[in-house]
Amino acid sequence: MFRKLPIQNLTEFAIITKMDGKQDLSSSTRRKILITLRLVVKFAKRQGIISKDPMEHIPLPRQVNVTDRDMHCMNNEQSRGFLTAIGGMRFQNLFTILLSTGMREGELFALSVRHIIDDYRFVQIRRTLSDDVNGCPQIRPQPKTSASRRTIPLPEIARAAVLSEMALRMREGRQGHDLLFSTAGGTHHRRQNVIRRHFRPATKKAGLTDAMTIHDLRHTYATLALNAGIGVHLISKMLGHASVSITIDLYGHALPDATAAAAGLVDDVLSGREPAETALTAVSAVKVR
Repeated sequence: MFRKLPIQNLTEFAIITKMDGKQDLSSSTRRKILITLRLVVKFAKRQGIISKDPMEHIPLPRQVNVTDRDMHCMNNEQSRGFLTAIGGMRFQNLFTILLSTGMREGELFALSVRHIIDDYRFVQIRRTLSDDVNGCPQIRPQPKTSASRRTIPLPEIARAAVLSEMALRMREGRQGHDLLFSTAGGTHHRRQNVIRRHFRPATKKAGLTDAMTIHDLRHTYATLALNAGIGVHLISKMLGHASVSITIDLYGHALPDATAAAAGLVDDVLSGREPAETALTAVSAVKVR
């Protein structure tokens, strides 16, 4: 972000202007950028390269705790409406997979076709696309945490989206490249371009709040899964959380409905009602490797 600007020309105004143009980055990413820049500036001042610290009066973005993050989760009806709204859109398959699997968008942007296995029924999460300290996206050979390195099953709607994208890759001549979602040249898509040009129009068409982010597709998946009665430990593994406590901190709001749903399933089983047996079988059949 600041690589082409000589440090002698780095002013408070220039830094603020640059960062204002990066509001689409997360608070955590902008904080890391400024922390790194602050270290570079202090070193330059100690070496006598600059005489004044342009970072002196620039505050860092607040460190956001997981429990402080605003979520805009869709309910069942809104989720179905969103899937209808994205029909025929360029990134319909990408948005469908995010919503139906809970994958991080960086994991999907970096997904290799080699990591879609067992007749396109499982996905191996082995790498991720994330911003470096300069705000430049790059594919990292390891996911976010060790728990993020996982293999997850694809529900049929996600499998259909994968197959659709594979067919699109062939029509567009992208099949010789590694990424499931790639540009014509085989490089990864820029996350912010996808959000600005495709995700924003999709949420508008679906009548959703402007505050909704692409990461809220992951939040929606988790909330819908909990409300469907799937156990929090299994969802935590599906999401690749380092611990169940993170899942509970993030989605505690959905747990009352989830526990009520689970109680209802057990009640149905003990009462001999067949639909609940089917539901419980479907839930117990889900495996995370």
